[in-house]
Parts: sequence; C-alpha cells; structure tokens
Amino acid sequence: MKINPKLKWIGWILSIPTAIASYFISYAIFNVMTWIGYKLNAGEDGDSWYVKYIVPGIAGGIGGYAFVKVGTLLVPKHKKYVALILLIIVSMTMGIGLFSGILQKHAISIIEAIGSVVGGVIGYIEILEERKITF
Repeated sequence: MKINPKLKWIGWILSIPTAIASYFISYAIFNVMTWIGYKLNAGEDGDSWYVKYIVPGIAGGIGGYAFVKVGTLLVPKHKKYVALILLIIVSMTMGIGLFSGILQKHAISIIEAIGSVVGGVIGYIEILEERKITF
C-alpha cells in the first residue's frame, strides 16, 4: 500500500503527541490492571508493597518502551534518529522527575523514572536492531 507523498508530513507532526499518549495509556492500563487483579484475588492485598513500589517501575518501563516504539511507528524515514530523539526526550523528562523525587524523598517517582528510562533504552535498542524482511 503506497502512502500519498503529500500526507507523509502528518506522520512527523503526530509522532510526539502519539508517543506521549501511548506512554500515559500504557502506564495507566498496566497500573489499573495490576491493581484490579490484586483486588479481585481474595488472598492478596491490593495495597501491598509490590503494588506500591514494584508495579510503578514496571509500568514506567512499559511506558518508556511504548513512548519510543509508538513514536517511531508514524515517521516515514529516519526511524533510528527519531528513536534516539524520543529516548533523549523521555530521559530528560524522567531526569526531572528523578531529581524532583530525590528532593522530595518520594521513592515511587524515583522508581518510575528509572523504569521509564530503562524501558526507553530497550525500545531504542530494539529499533536499532530492526531489519527489513524482504521476500
């Protein structure tokens, strides 16, 4: 399927907003599904240490991964460079969150920030190693 050359610029414009939306959606879905799963399980407490401390790190990692991967899906060219820019954006944003978490002694935001950067790095590495499959 060929894309109209006049419409290729839409992918560039929508790249960042789509990446931001994918971060928040994937982060929220993972947190909510984990919380619901723990609440529905009769033997587990939905407010346990795992839900309070581990889940935000995993959710941040999923969000960072989604930010980089989804942000590069829409661009027609230069996916590796776009992935690097998106990784820098998520790292800088989470660096601010990490700094704020350290100043306020808020462990959850520190865990989320570290998870987001790790997830973004994983997404970037995966894009670097992509190969085109031709038949």
